[in-house]
Amino acid sequence: MIKKTLLLILCVSPVLANAQPNELRKADRMKNRQNEHTLMLPERTPAFRAANETMLVLDSVVSKNAAGNYINKSEYKYDNRGNRTMVAYYRWNIDANAFMGANKNELLYDTNNNLILRVYYNWNGSANNWRESSKNEYLYDENNNCILDVFSLWDSSANAWGSEYSKFEYEYDENNNRIMLISYNWSSSANTWVGGMKNEYRYDENNNEIMFTQYLWRSSANTWELNWKEEHQYDDNNNKLLYIGYNRDSDTWIESLKEEYRYDDNNNCISEIGSWWNGDINIWLEYEKKEFQYDSNNNCILYAFYDWDSDTNTWIKNWKEELEYDENNNQKMYYYYEWDIDINDWVGIEKAERKYDENNMLILNTGYDWDDITNSWIESLTWRYYYSPLKTNSIPSVYVADIMAFPNPATDYITINGAATGVITVYSLSGNVVYKQSISSESETINVSSWANGAYLISVENGNNRTVQKIIKN
Repeated sequence: MIKKTLLLILCVSPVLANAQPNELRKADRMKNRQNEHTLMLPERTPAFRAANETMLVLDSVVSKNAAGNYINKSEYKYDNRGNRTMVAYYRWNIDANAFMGANKNELLYDTNNNLILRVYYNWNGSANNWRESSKNEYLYDENNNCILDVFSLWDSSANAWGSEYSKFEYEYDENNNRIMLISYNWSSSANTWVGGMKNEYRYDENNNEIMFTQYLWRSSANTWELNWKEEHQYDDNNNKLLYIGYNRDSDTWIESLKEEYRYDDNNNCISEIGSWWNGDINIWLEYEKKEFQYDSNNNCILYAFYDWDSDTNTWIKNWKEELEYDENNNQKMYYYYEWDIDINDWVGIEKAERKYDENNMLILNTGYDWDDITNSWIESLTWRYYYSPLKTNSIPSVYVADIMAFPNPATDYITINGAATGVITVYSLSGNVVYKQSISSESETINVSSWANGAYLISVENGNNRTVQKIIKN
């Protein structure tokens, strides 16, 4: 089963200070709120493309069921810098024997490839056209950090954009770490913005977040009121070792949640144990455990989830995921199992098989369900991925590399010379950030021994200038 996580901003109630594990599973997502604004903040598109470079971009994905009938389709468009400008989703209409629109996003970027406008559309079946639904507008500072996100709704009766609905304001420190997030809702009756939530962040000298504090706006008192707090501790390798979440009760912080982490020699997390605070007996009680295993290339091959059984004082298996990879570290197999206490064994639920072309582009994803009658995997859905060549133009904010990264290829360490000051960010070719650090010297050495083998892009940003170089990890 391919899991999709919806990240929400949660306000934790003080009653959770003595919440039971089942209740915690609904609310302890607060501990993941490091990414709490992922859905609203625009995704950055690291468009590291040279002028007149031809690249392959995903233009559509088509899904079918096991009988070969169409289910849905998604289509994508891009600008001449490789930024995705449209995502449209369609569903197959059996009566019309054709794909019909479902929803669509259109996106616009500035010269620094920052997303500045996202417009959402829904398909209007009666008029047979796209109808505006909502939009987000974004502003950035000189370091390309998003400082404002305004959300508006479409007024269908007036056939125009209505008043602004909500907004988020952000502040950053000199290392471009977010230190403040404030949300507001528009009050049409008062004709003004009304505070909703405020988050404050603190970091250590390695830019690790060590403190998070959340406030809620109390209109009756016309002030911000403390609601939730998190404390984080790290080891010498900047791996998070401990997380503790607190609820606010009157003028006192009350322990609520705790997570403890362990790592292998490659800094891969191998276990995560969650506990909840029992205020009646003043003790931490474990309630869930996650275990991870990795292959020699640091790819996760096992993710297992356990529940704590207080009656037997043992960990009880719940579910697990098993993954396999090809020689290029592309995920080729995914299995999802659940523990059956009646037969005391793992039971298959879903499986996914992925295939790639010679460029390591995903071209086919086949989903399977476990059939208890035949005791075998039965194909359920397929997704086919189609790509098109895109010739990019020059990007003003990206410059020819004047930094030097050596050795290249690298195995254990890589040194970057010529950066002087700014922020170094290393991206995988899929766009994931694997390293980020502020620098203030001409030379910076990075430990890459734990990285998966493959190609990476090093970006050095100083103000509006960005320098990029490609490196290989062996």
